[in-house]
Amino acid sequence: YKKAEKFIGLPDFLVYRATGVDKRSMCSAVCKWNYVPDGIGWDQDYLKAVGLLDLEENNFAKLGGTPVSLGTKVGGLSRISSVELGLIEGTPVSSSIIDAHAGGIGILGFSESVDISSRLACICGTSICCMAVSSGENPRFIPGVWGPYASAMVPGMSLNEAGQSAAGSLIEHVITSHAAFSKLGKSVVDATLYLNQKLAAMVHSSSPDWREWSKLTESFHILPYFLGNRSPRADPELTGVAVGLTLDSSVENLAVTYLAVIQAICYGTRHIIQTLNNNGYCIETLVVCGGLSKNRVFVQEMADCCQLQIVLPEEDEAVLLGAAMLGAVASGKQKTVLEGMAHMSKDGALVSPRLEMCSFHSNKFEVFLRMYENWQEYKLIMAKGS
Repeated sequence: YKKAEKFIGLPDFLVYRATGVDKRSMCSAVCKWNYVPDGIGWDQDYLKAVGLLDLEENNFAKLGGTPVSLGTKVGGLSRISSVELGLIEGTPVSSSIIDAHAGGIGILGFSESVDISSRLACICGTSICCMAVSSGENPRFIPGVWGPYASAMVPGMSLNEAGQSAAGSLIEHVITSHAAFSKLGKSVVDATLYLNQKLAAMVHSSSPDWREWSKLTESFHILPYFLGNRSPRADPELTGVAVGLTLDSSVENLAVTYLAVIQAICYGTRHIIQTLNNNGYCIETLVVCGGLSKNRVFVQEMADCCQLQIVLPEEDEAVLLGAAMLGAVASGKQKTVLEGMAHMSKDGALVSPRLEMCSFHSNKFEVFLRMYENWQEYKLIMAKGS
C-alpha cells in the first residue's frame, strides 16, 4: 500500500492508457470514492473513518486530484495507442464512464417533451442495473438504492442506481442445473431460444395468443435472491426460494421453471420501481438494453410484470453509444451530454403491457413479497434457543 504511486479504477486507467494523461472522471470518483462535487469534494470524514485519510496528501494526488466532468477532453490518443487501436493519433479522448452508466446515457434519451426522470434505464445482462435521474437540485436518498450521485452520469443531474445481482446468470443457472437440460443437447443460448418456442407450443392448443404462457407458472413461484439482494433489500446474505417443486424432470417442466425465474427477476424490478416511486420518482417507462433485451419472452414479461411500457433503443449497443456520446462532446461535435443524448439516440420498438395480465401479475407479486417475509420468519424460528 505504501509503495503505491496511484490508485486508479479501470475506466480511468483505460483513458490514462490511451492518452498518457491522468485525469479522473467524476463518474468513478463520485460512485466509487464518495467524491461530492460542488461542495465537500473528497470526503475526509469518510476517508478517516475507513483509515485512508493519508490519501489527502498533495491534494489527493494518489486519487488523481480534482476529477473532471463527463465529456471533458482529457487529451488526444497517444502515438502508441493509435497504432495499437488502428486509429488516428490525437483523436480526442473523453473522461471515462463506468459501463452501465454509459448504457444509461445511451438509452435514456432526452427531449423537452419527455421528462427524463420518468424513465428508468435498465441494463439487463448477467445482472441488472437500473438507473434513474432527477434534478440536481432535488437529490433523493432512498433506502436500499445507491446514491444520490451528483453529476455521475448526466452532468447537472442526480443519479440513483439500483439493481439485481443475478439476472442472466440466474437464468443460465436454472437452465443448466435442471435435469432436462442434458436432454436438449444444446448450448445455453440455443436452449433459451428452444424454451421460448416450447412455451408457445405448450399454450398454442388452448390459446391463439402465444403470450398466454405467463399463466403456466400459476402454481410455481421463485424468490430470485440466489446471490443475495442488491436493491431494495440490500442484503447480500439472502438466498433463493422455490415453491411448487415436483418430481417432474421433463423439458416442459424446465420451460415452466425457466419462465418462473424470468418472472421473479421482473418482480424484482417491479419492487425497485415501487421503492423509487415511494421516494419521489414517478417512473412511467422502462428503457431496456443488454443481452436479455433480445429475449422476447423476457421483454414481454418485464412489461407485463411491471405493467409499464418498454422502449427498446434503436441502437443495440447502447453502452458503446453512450461512450461515443461522450467522445462527441469531448471533440466538440456535441455541446453537452444532454445534447448528445438528444441527437445521437432514438427510441426503437415499443412493447406494451397486456392489461388482461395485470391481476395475475399483481397476485404473483404479492406472493413474491410474502415469500421473503415467510423466509425471514423461518429463520427466526430456527434461531430460537441458539
